[in-house]
Amino acid sequence: MEAFKNLNVTDIPNDIPAEIIFFFIPNIYVSGYSSTSFISVEKDKCCALYNYKKTNGSYFNKMDLFISYIDKNDTQYGKNVKGNDNFVFEFNPGICFCDYAIYEPTFDKLTYYNFTQE
Repeated sequence: MEAFKNLNVTDIPNDIPAEIIFFFIPNIYVSGYSSTSFISVEKDKCCALYNYKKTNGSYFNKMDLFISYIDKNDTQYGKNVKGNDNFVFEFNPGICFCDYAIYEPTFDKLTYYNFTQE
């Protein structure tokens, strides 16, 4: 939680309905797990969606970033996985200089990739 404070990020308790927070704090930016709460958020206020791949579709045009667990058996990204328990960061166009990145906790390494260079 100290890291969140240093980045000026507030972790909001889940017993407070998100829609109330969005109403009273309209300049809030939102990241989290898939839920109907994102329906209430303007497109430019949505940041990241956890445990959800970009190919799942329904949030594609609203989010900047999708973060999900992958392993060597993943059909799309598995060929770039070297360790265990990896995470893929999928970016929408114009958000990052790359198409996606893979974080490998075993090596504490984040590697960036573009689909055109594979």
